[in-house]
Amino acid sequence: MGYMLSYEYNGSVFFGKMFVSRKTVYTPFELEVVTEPSDGGVANGSGTYLFGERAHLTATANENYLFVGWTNQDGDTISTDSDYAHMVARGGQITAHFVNDDGIEETRKHNMTVFPNPGNNSITISTALPNARVEIYDLTGKLVYNQEITDNVTSINTENWPSGMYFWKVVFGTSTGSVTEAECGKWIKK
Repeated sequence: MGYMLSYEYNGSVFFGKMFVSRKTVYTPFELEVVTEPSDGGVANGSGTYLFGERAHLTATANENYLFVGWTNQDGDTISTDSDYAHMVARGGQITAHFVNDDGIEETRKHNMTVFPNPGNNSITISTALPNARVEIYDLTGKLVYNQEITDNVTSINTENWPSGMYFWKVVFGTSTGSVTEAECGKWIKK
């Protein structure tokens, strides 16, 4: 367990550069850890913690499920690691998210195929759409990949990407450059 530099000055307590009242430091917080869906796996780490303590959270997926990330009670992604040390700053609920590993089948309007899903070291997009571009985002909404699609089949190396869920979008347009439609979906890296 790591330690945080703290000191007291005139009755106030400081943690690093963060000021907290004496009441906050010594008030216990209840942290509830839940799973979504409930049959997706097991998550541990619920308990009572003081401000600044580390809650050791673990998530283990059940058969045919994959762990994809942790979110706080506000819905913000806080980690995609199944073994995560969470610094407690307030009470509330943390959710371990799992997805079914049987494969994601999504109907496409434009005869587009995205495979394998879930996958390991690559994602392949098959499309004959003209003037297309693929964008891939992580769970936090950060753009992690962006490329023009020049062939009917495009393979993207994901070997160095962390495991978890990603969202892809293929946009295409006219020869003048205006976007007319988009296809989107989710992809899981094992």
